[in-house]
Amino acid sequence: MSERKPNLIMQMSDEHFKGMLAVMIAVITTLTAVVAFLQGDAASRDDRANTESKRYALEAMGRQVSGDAHVNYDYNTAYQSWSELNALALEATNNGDEAAARRYEKLRDQMVGLSPLLTSPYFDPSTE
Repeated sequence: MSERKPNLIMQMSDEHFKGMLAVMIAVITTLTAVVAFLQGDAASRDDRANTESKRYALEAMGRQVSGDAHVNYDYNTAYQSWSELNALALEATNNGDEAAARRYEKLRDQMVGLSPLLTSPYFDPSTE
């Protein structure tokens, strides 16, 4: 007859088995705590990234609105005013009122400093 070898658990004493079980529980508990910490850290980083993405989106929208307002002023106010004063100066010249034409031209030329759109390379008064 063949002699049967007892398995490892049967060879251990009760105290030895309880000690091994306690060590395994401690290792699993530690591993679980590490995973929980990493999950909490990841959630914190996710919240921070979400907040920053919203902040960046609002900053970009603010810059776009500011840029739109600036372009609106440059074209719809400064350039349109320059064009209107230029037309008035030409009309005064055609009507023979040189004093009024000079006043309109002087005022028109002062408008150039109000907007970068009215300077080179964007604008050439000689072509208008």
